[in-house]
Amino acid sequence: MMARTLAAFALAVAVSAVPAQAMEACGEQAARYENGKGFAFVVIRAGEARVVNPLRPLTPEVTQVLEVVIGAKRATAYGPDFTSLRRGGTPSVVQAMLGAPITWEPKLPALPDTLNIVSEEGTPLAELGFKLCVAPPAIAPEAAPQAKKGAPRKGGSKAAEGGAKTGGTKAAAKPAKTPQGFSIPQGAVAE
Repeated sequence: MMARTLAAFALAVAVSAVPAQAMEACGEQAARYENGKGFAFVVIRAGEARVVNPLRPLTPEVTQVLEVVIGAKRATAYGPDFTSLRRGGTPSVVQAMLGAPITWEPKLPALPDTLNIVSEEGTPLAELGFKLCVAPPAIAPEAAPQAKKGAPRKGGSKAAEGGAKTGGTKAAAKPAKTPQGFSIPQGAVAE
């Protein structure tokens, strides 16, 4: 009984210690964060990417992802939690780098009062505090990846065209490259 009372008291103290703004969910609106030195960004979406390692299927690696607008440009901040976010490109770039799709929340959830941006080495770059909920900025949607120069515009792939012209099969294609920051465990692929 005493332990349950102490646990309830500790929870009440922890909740009262969190600023009211930190527990506020902006919902359909965006959340503006500033660092007090003129740098600010607006969080428009929040989600996560889950990477399942076949060697450890019960413990997926979960990466928190925030889509932000800085000035008039779309970017991301991602990391294992909100205390150590890294700067990233557009959501499609981060998805390709992480090797997993981002599952976006339908509405902006309650975010912490402070977001910390760190370098790749973990050195703090910026600490941004929540200011207020704002209308989402009007920005252009993320551009679709452009086709490479010389790629066919209609009617099939270049490899299919080459095979049709020569009457045979095309030589083996180059193996796909592993995304940067993602490694395949030794022994996972038979040689």
